[in-house]
Formats: sequence, structure tokens, C-alpha cells
Amino acid sequence: MKIAYITNATDPFGGASKALFSIITELTKHGVEPLVITPDKNGIYESWAELGIPTMAINYRQSVYPPIRNIKDFLFFPLRLAGRIFLDYKAIKKLHRVLVDEEVQLVHSNTSVVRIGDIAASKAGIPHIYHVREYGDIDFSMHYYPSWKSIHKRMNASYTLCITRGVQEHHGLSVNPKSKVVYDGVMPQQPSMNESPAKKSYFLYAGRIEPAKGLDQLLNGYIAYVKSAITPLPLYVAGASRMPLYMDSIKKQIKDSGIEDKVKFLGLLDDIYGAMRNAAAIVIASPFEGFGFCMAEAMFNKCLVIGRNTAGTKEQFDNGVRFTGSEIGLRYNSNDELTEMLSKVTTADAHEFDSMKELAFKTVNSMYTSENCAREVLEVYNKILNHNDTIHS
Repeated sequence: MKIAYITNATDPFGGASKALFSIITELTKHGVEPLVITPDKNGIYESWAELGIPTMAINYRQSVYPPIRNIKDFLFFPLRLAGRIFLDYKAIKKLHRVLVDEEVQLVHSNTSVVRIGDIAASKAGIPHIYHVREYGDIDFSMHYYPSWKSIHKRMNASYTLCITRGVQEHHGLSVNPKSKVVYDGVMPQQPSMNESPAKKSYFLYAGRIEPAKGLDQLLNGYIAYVKSAITPLPLYVAGASRMPLYMDSIKKQIKDSGIEDKVKFLGLLDDIYGAMRNAAAIVIASPFEGFGFCMAEAMFNKCLVIGRNTAGTKEQFDNGVRFTGSEIGLRYNSNDELTEMLSKVTTADAHEFDSMKELAFKTVNSMYTSENCAREVLEVYNKILNHNDTIHS
């Protein structure tokens, strides 16, 4: 079974990249022959090549309108849009030739924001899957071109794998028989996961530093916590930013609040799992997290999760309640509630949340394993290649 995988980026730290790496690593054990298509030769491209997985770089862009953040973006908008469309036109022609020459049987686009795989697959007469990992508009303020209506028409005509029921519902795919919810495979199933004996002395934020991930909102709750706590724990921020203006606003927010000595920027960490295991808790602050890869990673590493009770974060909490009968993390609905949660963790007994962390680990180690995800994806592939248009569950 030869499958072409179309990536939207080569960022090795992004949830989409991690999830695809997990899927392909497992599927190769079951006879799948992957061909990974990337937009450049950076980041995770080298990881694919090192594993001996056929990988090809084709210059293309995400199928969304260029952002307008300042006057320069506004002035260059027509030129940038034309450039994207032209690059995609060339990429589709090249990808079509690759699909035919390599005798690819199915195309799997790793996100919904890249359409070249869909169009090239249609030209080659082979099936296509959109792996829908994002809300698009309410999380990343994306605008698909030529329109939302057109991309949803393509989604409904294609097969879709959605990472949560919330994402599936948002794109109007819930009743489509060609759509299925498949939760990400975050880690291989673990026999056990021992938490670090190190003293828990900080709260952790892990992820890209951008508005969609909600660091500014987390800081609002954290600032109130620092002002009210007798001995507040510091906040460690693990991640990088490609948005200088947003990063400047974050640093200004910290400086204006007088908490510069409480917030430490770690940058990108090689051992993010170690940082999770040593944290008092991780805070998932994104208002509209698609799935929350980082949240599940934390639970695999016995790290207590404080999460905003919305979107994919809420769905993971709800799944845990259905699976175990109890809460698997601390939910909050407002900055005031976040402040309360931070204070509660700070003053808690050393073992107060042990049971919650055990239940969280039990949940992710059953629902979000690499093996489970790959098995479900493989079942979908088999149904599609056997000309079964119903993959819904």
C-alpha cells in the first residue's frame, strides 16, 4: 500500500508534525510504503530521510490568504497572493507527475490548509484524505482561498479524518459518511510512567508563542496569582515565537506587571518531557485548541494539567471523565478560575493530585497511543481502497 503524505510545514515541534511522524512510524510496521512530500528541506525533512523514508520537497504554500498585520502586508498582499497561487499551480503539476510515476494509491494531506494533494490526487484519479487538525478561523484566524465555502465543498467531497469531534462539527462534517474522528497517537503505549522525584517548583507553558496558544491570557491569571500568593511559583515558558510584535507585547505585559523575576523563557527544549515531569503543573491556555497534543504529552509524563475548558482541551477532559468516571485535570473557565487553580496547586499537599495524574495517564495510555491511532488510520485506508465510501463512526 503506497501512500503519499502531504505536510503543511517542516516544524519538528508542531503537533501536526509529531502526529504524522507517529502515524507513519507505526504504519510502516504494517506494510504501508510512505512517500512524504514537504514544502522545504528544513526541520523534520531530515528526520524522515534519516529513517530511510522516501521524502521529496516541492515548493508550495498553505492554501490560505496571506495575513495582513501591518501596512507593508497590505501593500504586498496582491503580489503575495499571486505568488502563492503560482507556486501551488507548479506544485500541483509536479505532484501529479510524482503520484503517477510512483504509482501512489492514496494521498493523505496532514492538515486541511494545504489543497495541492487534493487537486493532484483528483487529476491522478486516486482517493484523497484531509486530516483536519484545526478550526482554521477561530484558532489561527486563517481564511482559506478562494473561500470557506469552496474548501468545505472539497472536504465534503473528499475523505476526512478529524482529530476531535469539535473540529469535525466546526467544519460541518459530523454527518458525512466519509468523515471519521481519529484521535492523535501521542506516544506508544507505556507499561508505566514514573514521575520525576525532583521537587516541583514551577508552572509550565509549552508551545508556540502566538495568540492562538493564549500565553497573554495565561499571564492575566498568573499575574493575579503572583499578587495574591505568599510564595508564588515561577512560570517557565518553553517555546519559540515567529511573531516579534506578539512577543514584544508579552514582554511588555510582564514588565508592566512587575513580574520579570517570576517568568523564565526557556526557548525550544530538547527534553520537554523532562520539563513536564518536573513541573508542578502545565497550563493549557489556548481558547480553541484543536486537540491539544501537548496536553496529552503532559499526561503521559504524569504532569498535572490545568486546562481551559474549551474546544479540544475540554474534549480531552470529557473523554477522561467518560473513561475513568473522574476528572483527569483541573479545568478553568475564566482568568479568575485560573488564578484559583494556580493557588490551589501551590498550597496542595505533595500527593493531593496523585490519583488525578494516575487517571490522566490511564486515559491517554488507552485512548491516544500511536498503536491505536495507526490501527484506525489503516482501517480507513483499507476501506477506501476497497471502494467503501462509509468510514464514519
